[in-house]
Amino acid sequence: GRFHGDNYLEVCSGPSIHGTISASKYFKNILMSEFAPQNRAAIRAWLDESPKAHDWSSFFKTVANFEGEGVTPQSVEQRTRAAIRGIAFCDLTQEEPIDHEVLFKYGLIDVIYSCLTLEAAAETSANYGRILTKLASYLRPEGGLLLCGMYNQTFYSVGGNKFHSLSQDEQTIRRLLEAAGFSVVEHFTHSFDHKAITTDITCNPSKYFCLVAVKNQE
Repeated sequence: GRFHGDNYLEVCSGPSIHGTISASKYFKNILMSEFAPQNRAAIRAWLDESPKAHDWSSFFKTVANFEGEGVTPQSVEQRTRAAIRGIAFCDLTQEEPIDHEVLFKYGLIDVIYSCLTLEAAAETSANYGRILTKLASYLRPEGGLLLCGMYNQTFYSVGGNKFHSLSQDEQTIRRLLEAAGFSVVEHFTHSFDHKAITTDITCNPSKYFCLVAVKNQE
């Protein structure tokens, strides 16, 4: 991958470990973070190998097949569990979203990953920019930010419950990243047919995006 190092932070993981599976090949210290206690409990259940934990075996199989070279789903699972050092409380609306003693236990962060989070946490573009600036402060110089989100989305709903989403276009997000001290080096978008969604999740974005940004040298 483009980035290597020791320390990887996932911002607002939800109840899922899928964002750490491939990362565990490149980073020996993975810190997950999440606001909701029930989501943190779900991750801890998997880390503790509880029989009630969600079964992620299909994800391990997919990653093992992708990596090849004799990699097994079992080895990917063991590698992932060994790399995850903890699941911290995170509240992006606060001045200090994550406790620094936990956050910097192993030093500055090499890579931060966040998916479908910032637009849910930020009420305004100014809030969004403040969060990006805070994330930049966690990274070493030339560290990486892997950011996924939605362009121009005003809401999303899960199970009939409707939630806020800050609507911003690509130009706005690029401007906020630049102001926070990042340079975008890769950018991908995907459009999808809203009518084709068959789950209980609904949303109204123009596009889904993934981007890779590097923290500028100070």
